[in-house]
Amino acid sequence: MKDDHFVTHLTLLVLNAIADDYEDLEIILVDAGKWAERDRIDFTEGGVRESLVELIQAGLARAYEYSQAAQRFEVVPIASGPQVKEDHWFLITAEGKKLLQEPISG
Repeated sequence: MKDDHFVTHLTLLVLNAIADDYEDLEIILVDAGKWAERDRIDFTEGGVRESLVELIQAGLARAYEYSQAAQRFEVVPIASGPQVKEDHWFLITAEGKKLLQEPISG
């Protein structure tokens, strides 16, 4: 599956950034940005936002908002990069974890 058209190097970096805990956009930008610089790949905030949308649409990640009233994270729908908000949190799904464990084909 890592050779699917939407799974780019940046997408995998973003997925790794949300692989172990809820992360907000700021932390994802820091972590993925550091790894992108190390790997010498193009990196923009817009690219990260679009990667998050692609991951969500593919069922590999989910977006959340923290509900003070309910005292828990609640899933929110995300359909485009501009809908990724600063107060959203992101977390990998079980399917996303499977993708990270697959060998890279090609």
